[in-house]
Amino acid sequence: MSTRIYEFDKCWSHPGRPLSDHQSKVAELMYDEACRHLNQPPFLPRLVRLIGLFHDLGKATWYFQDGRLREQAIPRRELGNHANFSALLSFDALEMATTVWGADDNERAFLLLIAIMVIRRHHGALKDLVTMVDGIHTEAEEFQLAASDTNGIGGYVQKAMCLVGLPDYKFHIPDQAEIRKKYRRRVRHLRQYLTESHFVLAGQLFSLLVWADKIDAATGGNSPDIARILINETIVSDYCTNTFGDPKDEISQIRNHVRQTVEGSLLNSESRLFTLTAPTGTGKTIAVMNAAIKLRSKLSDATHTPRIVYCMPFTSIIDQNYSVIQDVFESSGLRVTDDLLLKHHHLASKDFTDQNETEFGYDIGQLLTTSWDSEIIITTFIQLLNSMIGNQNKMMRKLLRIPGSIVLLDEVQAIPREFWETIEKILLTYANLYQCRFVLLTATKPLIIDSKHTVELLPDHADVFARFNRYDIHVKCEEEIRFADFKAAIVQSIRANYGKRILVVMNTVQSSIELFEHLHESLSDVFDKDTFIYLSTNITPRDRKRRIDLIRESTAPMVIVSTQVIEAGVDISVDIVHRDLAPLDSIIQSAGRCNRSNERATKGEVYVWSIQKDENEWQFAFIYLRLLLDSTKQVLVQHGLKKIPETDVLQLGQKYFELAKSRLADSLIHEHVAFLAFEEVHKQFKLIEDDSAKDSYFIDQISDPEATGLWNEFQALVACNDARERRRRLQQIKTPFFERVINIRLPYGADPTPGIQRISEDSKLGCYYHEQTGFKGSGLAIF
Repeated sequence: MSTRIYEFDKCWSHPGRPLSDHQSKVAELMYDEACRHLNQPPFLPRLVRLIGLFHDLGKATWYFQDGRLREQAIPRRELGNHANFSALLSFDALEMATTVWGADDNERAFLLLIAIMVIRRHHGALKDLVTMVDGIHTEAEEFQLAASDTNGIGGYVQKAMCLVGLPDYKFHIPDQAEIRKKYRRRVRHLRQYLTESHFVLAGQLFSLLVWADKIDAATGGNSPDIARILINETIVSDYCTNTFGDPKDEISQIRNHVRQTVEGSLLNSESRLFTLTAPTGTGKTIAVMNAAIKLRSKLSDATHTPRIVYCMPFTSIIDQNYSVIQDVFESSGLRVTDDLLLKHHHLASKDFTDQNETEFGYDIGQLLTTSWDSEIIITTFIQLLNSMIGNQNKMMRKLLRIPGSIVLLDEVQAIPREFWETIEKILLTYANLYQCRFVLLTATKPLIIDSKHTVELLPDHADVFARFNRYDIHVKCEEEIRFADFKAAIVQSIRANYGKRILVVMNTVQSSIELFEHLHESLSDVFDKDTFIYLSTNITPRDRKRRIDLIRESTAPMVIVSTQVIEAGVDISVDIVHRDLAPLDSIIQSAGRCNRSNERATKGEVYVWSIQKDENEWQFAFIYLRLLLDSTKQVLVQHGLKKIPETDVLQLGQKYFELAKSRLADSLIHEHVAFLAFEEVHKQFKLIEDDSAKDSYFIDQISDPEATGLWNEFQALVACNDARERRRRLQQIKTPFFERVINIRLPYGADPTPGIQRISEDSKLGCYYHEQTGFKGSGLAIF
């Protein structure tokens, strides 16, 4: 195979960009960031610098220079790849550096192998440590080596080693067979040495390189310097004083007490792991944000100001909490831009604005958003935890923001039981080694982290719970009830409570639609159709939001039929709740919509039913683990009262989670974590377990004048041949477009229809999408 050789000093990393300049800038970005948080062992920033200086060495071949940069023909496409070859060229120098710096053989072996892995995988996902040797340094690298200016590369590597205090290093062409032997030998010796801390450090090194490489490439070496923003530490407490005044009624006094107690507990503790246990409606969001901002001020110094990361389980409740914090800032006169307050989830816009109104453009704005370059980030559990416990390139680039941060995890009862031990180990590692503070917020206190590791921010939470007596839970679940009898009971309840607001929460879409239609028909003599409101994932996110806003803003009597989409964080209040049997934390969340602000003249009523499931009638009716349902029923029934006051909810929750922890085994993902099996961790760690095939539908309704235009824009971008331009144009319409999209589960074994299908008046909208209950024929939808 004929080759040509480019002088190393004349090689480019990107069009018009010298390779040495790109690697140098990436190294400096990584080094500066590592000096803030990754300084244990103390030589780590120097190793980070070497990774940056070496990560693109493999681009110095004509296969890359001509084949990739100039898009000319090369003999084999894989010869234009550079990451594996970069790792090969780096191995010897990195081995010497870790040998000189490392304290013992295990530390040296770990740091060498991880540095090589990070370089090899910086354009993909992290692999398992054991299988990383598969395919390492193959025939392709022999051709690449023959097409390289090894003298120029050697000179560059030696200068790099001098920069980190290793002037005696002499570059030589690596022996691939010997490298494979060394790799295997080191992996074998590490088996008993590795722990969760090594998994976390490997993720941090990977995040640093991916972030620095992307941002430097996108900016041509002029990475934006996003100035840190000072936030007045009294901004939240000032807002509360100006907005609410002196607390006069009991619930205002309780909220004030919670806010002041949480603040004092957080500021006066040296711990890094906290829980905040308080009933729904006590203002946990405001309380914890007030304390976190004051803690941020306390921890800030000349070199570091903590970021605040506020996480919630669902994208559907992010807007609500974002609006609360936005209002706090705007009330103080602050301009709310993305460098101050960032909303990030999979449907969020990737545009990025800063206090200086800088025009960043699509590529840079996307990177600043996904790397959390902001003071306060409002995001989801998936965005945080799948970055901390995963292997995906795009997800992990934000990991460098976690060290030193204050992380608030709201509604943590939504985290599946099987991941508790793994999450506990990861959070403990970040807290102990990277100066993170974590606060787990909940009304039910699941046993995710052993209490010996945590400090409760509301020490008198039992007394606070005892002061909340907004509703009674009626235990109707001891015996199962046929669905037909349940429907009759709900009709009777609604008639008997005419003039009240009633919520019925079902476990499946199919059962909720059937109930809704039955109520609509049976009660048409006393209610008009506008009195009935339906909520589930069977209707578009846009329709759900509009209906929730209607419920929240109205005080009129109404009947709401919903699935569990109503539960976490939806700030509405009703008189009566009927709930199909579910895990206790879900029941308590549903109950939290009952007499929420204690504004009702009488106590609210929550009825828990065990509806008999007929598998021929409802497919996928059992959406919850039977052990969790049995545990719930046992706790409720054994409590001994047919009518349980809210004051006993804390006690119920403690018993329920003890049962859940004892009956359900952990997934043992942490065993894969401890041996750096990144691919296996990614396969097993799924916060949302729903891999079924789905069809996606765009709902174009006459009542929605923007829908047709959005669909036309989407069709135009699909037809665009430029992938980058497609992504840019999608970002411009992403949020409003997907607010009109529903995803419908298909029967087992069915093949999904590619792309997104449109349902409009032209396609007989009414035949496929009901204006009240949504998509027709979606009995397989979960909730």
